[in-house]
Amino acid sequence: GKTPYDLVLISKYHSEEKKKEVMVFLKNVMSKTSPEVTPDTHLQEPAAPVVEDKIRDNADRIIQDIQISQILDHMMTHLVISVDDRCRIEQHAGQDDQNKALLDIVIKRKEPAYSVFVDGLLNYGYEDIANDLKCDTQETSPSTTLVSAENEGLSDWNVPLYKVRIQKNYLKIITDIQHENIVDHLISREVLSVDDGKKIESGKTSQEKNRTLIDILLRKKEKGFFEFLRALRKDQVYADLADQIEKTLVTSTDISILHKCLK
Repeated sequence: GKTPYDLVLISKYHSEEKKKEVMVFLKNVMSKTSPEVTPDTHLQEPAAPVVEDKIRDNADRIIQDIQISQILDHMMTHLVISVDDRCRIEQHAGQDDQNKALLDIVIKRKEPAYSVFVDGLLNYGYEDIANDLKCDTQETSPSTTLVSAENEGLSDWNVPLYKVRIQKNYLKIITDIQHENIVDHLISREVLSVDDGKKIESGKTSQEKNRTLIDILLRKKEKGFFEFLRALRKDQVYADLADQIEKTLVTSTDISILHKCLK
């Protein structure tokens, strides 16, 4: 019943034989999550033991020191975690347990989750930890291949394009919008329920309320996406944001990355 994170940490205190057993297990865990689309050749993936060693060596600092809310926003925007992943992480009451749950995901999914996680640490005030986690072969920012998803035969993966478009704009949406009129519109169009509205309003800050709104929308059907765009366009301030979301390029790599989260 131990998680990959637990097993990595155990190896700090047990014999070399136990450590070897842990590493074999971790390789097996991570080998099950290889992407179905050939990754970009210029995004090299660090060897699994290197990633494991770096996480193990810095585990205490990561677990005790990091506030992960903004890092989760960053990872959502780069598609390496899903709305359900975020829910599973945040269902834990304590910061330590939330951070362990996030590390489990990073260990299991390898790249690009690892480099996006490191990039998030760098962006949100944890530069020392980020620099210690960087791998020599790792780019700081994940890259994508600009290949049209429609030409890659990926429709059977069942990753709706509108969900990718929302997630790729996740950080901008939760930072920029005022939710009240948008929520009212979505309730009037029966995309959201009154209870959804109450759940959104229970957030302590504007960003928390916006996160809840978008997390709910990501679980809705495509009608919710189009009504959300209509709600944005009712306020001229958000017209450009609506256009940006609707026209967001979705690549085969985007679909591959998000598909890994939805398995």
